[in-house]
Amino acid sequence: MNVVSNVNRHFGRHNDDRFSTHQARLALTGLLQRHVDTHGPIQPDRQYPFSRDIITALLALPSGTMLGTYKLDWTTTEGKNLRVMFESPTQSGTRLDELTQGRKAWTKAKMSRGSIYYLIDGEIVVDPTQEELLLCGEGTLVFLTPATSKCDRWGKKHGGKVIVSPYLPHHIWNGARAIIEMELADPVRGVEARRNTPFIRRADGQAFTNHFVRRILHYMLAHPTVSKHCTHGIKAYSFHSYRRFYATCLGQAGASKERIQAMCRWLSDEAVEIYNVMSIEEQVEHVQAAYNAAPHLITPSQLSQLAQTQLDDHDLYRTWGEFCHVDITMDTVVDSM
Repeated sequence: MNVVSNVNRHFGRHNDDRFSTHQARLALTGLLQRHVDTHGPIQPDRQYPFSRDIITALLALPSGTMLGTYKLDWTTTEGKNLRVMFESPTQSGTRLDELTQGRKAWTKAKMSRGSIYYLIDGEIVVDPTQEELLLCGEGTLVFLTPATSKCDRWGKKHGGKVIVSPYLPHHIWNGARAIIEMELADPVRGVEARRNTPFIRRADGQAFTNHFVRRILHYMLAHPTVSKHCTHGIKAYSFHSYRRFYATCLGQAGASKERIQAMCRWLSDEAVEIYNVMSIEEQVEHVQAAYNAAPHLITPSQLSQLAQTQLDDHDLYRTWGEFCHVDITMDTVVDSM
């Protein structure tokens, strides 16, 4: 129905020749009703959150592991960047679209090295030297400025709501540690240079594409040491499982629905207001509590509680749009049936 409405609007815009979609609506409604009568209620195809075991196994894949035709090597400059791609979202809930480029070239709407700054020995550092990064220890904080997203296209709501990641090197996964190691191996100096450099980049300096990251993650999940923990099958997980994992961990740690939405940067008036009054200390406390509460398995009750936060429920429409090569971010109206 969405496609029919877009075609109709296109004809109306260029030829002043709109037609009625009433019969199409009736036909599609009838088909849906017949499907439900035959197969039962339509259930959303939700992605499952990762579990602690999946995250641990995924990050423990050794250098030299073949992921399709790509040879994993965590020790190279590109490998350090890739490590941030798969470790930082566990404690930030960043979206794949914020970290990568799609069909279009990378722009400043995405996260850059300028999105990173630090609190080192009580001082704010926006353009760290190697010496300053080597001083990082307990008490160091890494701040990330989020990119634009599908629920905040201009960055007006979340642009100033920084993500706080405490440096905790003894943890199995720690976004701050991965970022610091990446900056040490792949330094970018100068405020303007950092703003013009992708946050996570390939060996050639370009941003990773979302297609590449999805493909690599698929092979990682399919690896025997990881897939044995994927209790729902590897197809039930995607990069979006990081956001659901982070939200689940926060929920297990006792965070309220509004706080989960705020820390995952889900656009709602209540969540934005919660973020506005949260102190850095509170965010650090919740990140650490979420790590300690990370579940080994996701139970039906946890998934049900997570669903109540309504995190990115319309991802199904976005995925469908990308599959059909329809740019749903441009002048699209979702009609109700």
